[in-house]
Amino acid sequence: MLGACAVVLSGLAAWFAQQAHQVRAAAGTNIALTDNAATSEANGQVVTAVNTLFSYNYNDLDKTQQAARSLLTGKAVCQYDQLFAVVRQHAPQQRLVVTVTVTNSGVQMLTGNRARVLVFATQSDTSTATKQTSTAGAMFAVNAVRQDGSWKVENIDTFNGEARTSSCG
Repeated sequence: MLGACAVVLSGLAAWFAQQAHQVRAAAGTNIALTDNAATSEANGQVVTAVNTLFSYNYNDLDKTQQAARSLLTGKAVCQYDQLFAVVRQHAPQQRLVVTVTVTNSGVQMLTGNRARVLVFATQSDTSTATKQTSTAGAMFAVNAVRQDGSWKVENIDTFNGEARTSSCG
């Protein structure tokens, strides 16, 4: 009986050791909490990108869309094109000036050249046609990839099941 218990305990010890190693290995690949410089760089570039991508003036939509070309890659290009098509349709009619300011953000995951940043932002919309201003908060996540030394937005997750951008793949 004592021999059987020893075998079971040895087996459990080996299993727990393996599980602990897997947890440490997985945690070791996410450097968001351990590499402050890399985390700060990714976060800063994503925040700048978000502020640029989602702020626009109805008088110069081309400027915003041109800036977006250097800040986006992958699926985010399609997502942004779909969103900006709606902006192009409505912003001139309503003479909208929109300013997005990231109020808080945090890098959830940073592994190699990939990052996921949680973003909290304030969006201020002013219609120069009606002279009305409204402000709203937004929360979303941005997946970014480092390309040629810069962080680019690869996917925008609005936590809505992506129904709006399902054709983006």
